[in-house]
Formats: sequence, structure tokens, C-alpha cells
Amino acid sequence: MAYNDALLARISQATSMLASPVGGFTPRRRADTTALFTVSVPPDLDTLAGHLSFDERSLADETALMTPGHLQLNFLSRRALLTSVVFIYPDFLRWPELPFDARLVNGRGLAAWLVAQGWQLPEMP
Repeated sequence: MAYNDALLARISQATSMLASPVGGFTPRRRADTTALFTVSVPPDLDTLAGHLSFDERSLADETALMTPGHLQLNFLSRRALLTSVVFIYPDFLRWPELPFDARLVNGRGLAAWLVAQGWQLPEMP
């Protein structure tokens, strides 16, 4: 649980989360950011943190998906970027501190939460 705990520790310090297209958020050039939606209510951030739990055993599979991902979640404390994760729909998470992409425990739950915030599911082939 070391990686999950480290991610949760970062997220628990956040005062907001800004969702953007992957690569669409640059802390120093916020004016150029395409924000899809922002969440700044503590209960919503706690719910989101719960949905970002991943199976650390899946790292042993050494999965490195050949996609940039579908949505970047940027966790901020006031104006400082704490961390960003990329959601690879429907079941994976990419975080720079992980050696590989990790399988989410409940990717469908995360997707449902994101849709409730206004995100549109990607079209799958």
C-alpha cells in the first residue's frame, strides 16, 4: 500500500482539483489551461481520492499502455500543484511516481464520478 498511501497523502492536502486534457495544464501558464471542470468541495475531493485507489500488485505486470490517457487530474493547494494523475479509461491510472501504469480498483466508479462532474466518456473502438 506504499504507493496508494503516498498518492492519498498528496491528494489529502489539496484544496481543489482541476481536470484538463492530458498535457493541457501548465502551472506557470494557467491562462493557457483548458479546464474541463474544477472541484473544490472537500467531500467531493474525498470521494475522488477514494476512487483513485489502485491495485499495487498490478505493477508487477509492468503495464505501460501506449496511450497518453484520457483525462489529467491536477491536485492543487491554493495555487501550488501538488501532483497530477492521468486516468486511462476505463481501468488504469498513470502517476509519475509509479514505475508503470496501475490498474484501478474501481475504474468504473471513477468514470461514473467524473461523468457526474460533467466529463464525457471517450468513444471506445
